[in-house]
Amino acid sequence: MKIHIVSPPYHSASGGIRVLHYLGYLAKTLGHRVDMRTVTFNPEWGDYHEEVFNPDIYVHPEINPATNKEDGNVVRWCLYYPGRIAGPTVFPEHELVYSFIDEYLEESQKSSPYRPVKSFYLPTCDMPGIDDPIERTSLTCFWEGKGDRSGTPPETQANEITRGWPAPRNELIKLFKQCKTLYTCDPCTAINYEAMWCGCEVLLWDGSRYIPFTNYKSDYVPRNFTEDLKSVDAFLKEIAHHFGIKQ
Repeated sequence: MKIHIVSPPYHSASGGIRVLHYLGYLAKTLGHRVDMRTVTFNPEWGDYHEEVFNPDIYVHPEINPATNKEDGNVVRWCLYYPGRIAGPTVFPEHELVYSFIDEYLEESQKSSPYRPVKSFYLPTCDMPGIDDPIERTSLTCFWEGKGDRSGTPPETQANEITRGWPAPRNELIKLFKQCKTLYTCDPCTAINYEAMWCGCEVLLWDGSRYIPFTNYKSDYVPRNFTEDLKSVDAFLKEIAHHFGIKQ
């Protein structure tokens, strides 16, 4: 198939962007023609973009504006709650809607009252260096993300993680393996899980205090190329069947 994935430029600090590009990379690996038309790609994945005309399907994240029926076969992938950050709260009837994880399924269904919404999860997390022998220290770190930054971590010297630092993924993993605690303001971010997998205690700001992060979702697992390739193949076949596209 010819697939147009609408995505911002690749940025390792955004789980949503990472997973859109990962979808493109895996679809390309499966032999599909993938058009992403953005300025930055993951250099580790080689050339997974080409310009195509008259795509068979378009994949839009939930933050993009509503499309028109004349825009083609549109798959709306809700990587977060619809309308929370940007984008419509109700998607057009012609769009085929998927929720990223079951946690977003109920609101995704409300935003697509025309047909049942399914979930399609693709791991956002690669963990380079997680098995490296790194000594745990008394360091702490802090992540604001999409949350409420009204709380200051008890440790005023907490290393603040931003979208620009640490930039390489292996440096972020190294930081988590060194730190004893991650203070986070965002309840819905892959960073919480990445820190947990690295052995950090994760404390979440609830608006008044930091509490242990227990909102663990079994959906969140690190990447597994072989299994992820199978998932994308099944996902694309399901989409092709829905829209009557011959492969």
